[in-house]
Amino acid sequence: MTNRKGKKQLGFTLIELTVSIFILAVISSIAVANYRAGEKRRQVSLAVDGIVNSVRLAQTYALTGKQIESTSCASKAPKDYRVNFSSSSEYVLYSDDTCGNSFELQRFSLPAQTQMKAGELRLNSASVNSLSIMFEPPFGRLTASTGGVFSSFTSASIGVEQKDGTVTKSATVDGVSGRIGE
Repeated sequence: MTNRKGKKQLGFTLIELTVSIFILAVISSIAVANYRAGEKRRQVSLAVDGIVNSVRLAQTYALTGKQIESTSCASKAPKDYRVNFSSSSEYVLYSDDTCGNSFELQRFSLPAQTQMKAGELRLNSASVNSLSIMFEPPFGRLTASTGGVFSSFTSASIGVEQKDGTVTKSATVDGVSGRIGE
């Protein structure tokens, strides 16, 4: 640019500077919003992955015949392995021995800012308050219960959401094929 006297003018004008700052602010705002949304999706995905892995762990223990070390029963062989879910932010992997004793093997917690989605513990499409998925050795026979008798089932799902309700995802257990996933 040249001014009236023909000399080159260096630098930004006030209008160019204002426009540049505005564009930078808009791009920064969009980037921060996308980061926060991605972080929420990541937390919910981690929660569902944890649920899937805990159910798979119970299945693996049943198929491999993992012994119960803490039992006083003559046989350390397990009767079953089960994962109990409720509306809390924790779920627990238990094992029962052949003498009728129950042992907590591992307690899992959902990641921060996530929770079980209200009404999304489901067994055969019916909403339930608690859900137990059980595997019995030696072949990993799969059954489920809502607080009573364990029986075969078609499908179970465990819903997880971001605490503000913006992101949801479910883990599913197919009672017929034994498939465990999202």
